[in-house]
Amino acid sequence: MHEGKKMTVEQYYAQVKKYRLQYPHLPCLHLGSLQRTMYMPIELCTVAPGQVVMRKLTEMQTRNMVREAATPAPVRKEKIMT
Repeated sequence: MHEGKKMTVEQYYAQVKKYRLQYPHLPCLHLGSLQRTMYMPIELCTVAPGQVVMRKLTEMQTRNMVREAATPAPVRKEKIMT
């Protein structure tokens, strides 16, 4: 929401900040408290080396992470065999 108008992060940066996102398909980072929704395009962020996240992931986030990180059994077997 910007001035009572609902818009995407890409639209916000194009109209308000006059910046065209190079990677609008990438996810955004949720910054600040959970009460105030503030999203930052990941292409505009720099993560300090060694920075850690102290909060626990939600059940959905954990499920998605495991799903993305999991190696299918045939691929894992092939890696072991080679």
